[in-house]
Amino acid sequence: MAIEITNTNKNPLLGREELTGKLTFEAATPKKEDVAKAVADATKSTVEKIVVKKIATNFGSRSAIVTAYNYESKEKKEEFEPKKKVKKAEGDAPAEEAPKAEEKKEEAPKEEAKKE
Repeated sequence: MAIEITNTNKNPLLGREELTGKLTFEAATPKKEDVAKAVADATKSTVEKIVVKKIATNFGSRSAIVTAYNYESKEKKEEFEPKKKVKKAEGDAPAEEAPKAEEKKEEAPKEEAKKE
């Protein structure tokens, strides 16, 4: 996998460098983590400061256009990048459903009493 940076745009307001480049690869389209490592090597930066926004490939080709951001610091990255949503633990879901089922059971007798 090789990357060639074709366009660089500095954005001092957000504390980052916006990069566009051409990525060539042998097998399937690489993961964003692998592309981030390649961008970090090409820009002499660290992986913690790189965010890969887009990997655009054409069907059947072994190349892609990559859009990535290289932040000045890890703190700037954490400040401006959206946070990932945390999935709920599997143990919490049944506990929430149980009270709902009890509420439905309580409502059913009330409706029957009204009909009589």
